[in-house]
Amino acid sequence: MAARALFPLVMVTGFSNKDMEWLDPLKFDAAYLHVTVFAAEVFMDRVLGRRYPNANQDATVHFLKGVHILRKRLLRGVENTKPSNPTIAVVLTLAVSALFMGEDETFKHHMMGLRRMVNLRGGIAAFQGNKLLTEIFRCDIGMAMQNGSEPIFFNDPLSEPFVSYPARELLTIRNGHGITDSQRHSETLLHKMDENLVEAWRVMQRFCSIVNLAVETQQMLSPGLLYDTMASVMYRLLHMSFDQGSVDEAVRLGLLGLTYHIFLQWQYLRLPYVYFPWVYKDCLLHSKLVDGASSQIMLWLLMVGAVSAFTTSDHPWLMVCLRKHMDKCQVKSWNRMREVLKSFMWVGLLHDKPGKEVFDSVLS
Repeated sequence: MAARALFPLVMVTGFSNKDMEWLDPLKFDAAYLHVTVFAAEVFMDRVLGRRYPNANQDATVHFLKGVHILRKRLLRGVENTKPSNPTIAVVLTLAVSALFMGEDETFKHHMMGLRRMVNLRGGIAAFQGNKLLTEIFRCDIGMAMQNGSEPIFFNDPLSEPFVSYPARELLTIRNGHGITDSQRHSETLLHKMDENLVEAWRVMQRFCSIVNLAVETQQMLSPGLLYDTMASVMYRLLHMSFDQGSVDEAVRLGLLGLTYHIFLQWQYLRLPYVYFPWVYKDCLLHSKLVDGASSQIMLWLLMVGAVSAFTTSDHPWLMVCLRKHMDKCQVKSWNRMREVLKSFMWVGLLHDKPGKEVFDSVLS
């Protein structure tokens, strides 16, 4: 259940007990147990639409007990100089809870604490293979997309270089074709794009193809491939910047929306985040982009936004734009729409259901 809530691609990922070992302290750490119960209660409150905190006194009791134990622990010398994995897990869980509740300042406070803890342990390199770090990255990236703040990690390329892209052989489809025939339609677009953006595009395009193939062949993906692709692609995209209304900026934002939905979107719960949808909408409606982008790429950009960022409040303008570019591309069926979307990149397992709902709304 925990894996299903955390990882949208759990159905095609070979998660083992080792990959969830950051939950092991639940067996012996009282602070972690209390804050995890608190986080689970907050999660269910959000899913069921209950208002926090008045509706859930039990959650508050667990929160207070967990924080009390954590504070006592942090007064010890060892935890102040070299925090343990269970202590880091407690603070991470508090950060996730703040994210659920929309408490940005509390969330940022916990994330800064996690940054200091990582530094005290010797930096990112000391967490090699530790899944705790992956969850910290997920929170860090989520905060940046939620409110437009700078990520806490990878702000200095010299002292903290980006995570390397996954080895090319790991991102090569097993039938020997790195890019499918239909995806060659996007090659014209890539020739005009910034080379760093092209590199991120190609990594994600191959990753999406591998996921689709894994679904078709009922194979499992390595969790490491998932983690490395998320961190290497998303942090680079967050640090790129292009002219407002340019195709490059639209593609950067489109890739961020796509990767958010693939790697960060919680199952059963769509967290409200205002900054990214606003920036993405502003870019898509920019006159410079409208005049300079093909209808095929506009369809992809709009549909990615529809499944990852936009809400029903965006339907008036979104439906008009989709209908316009569907007509230009002569898209009259969902199968034809999928062909256009997959000619760029699209994960059927995650995107087909919400995408079909959007498509049907346009036609209704």
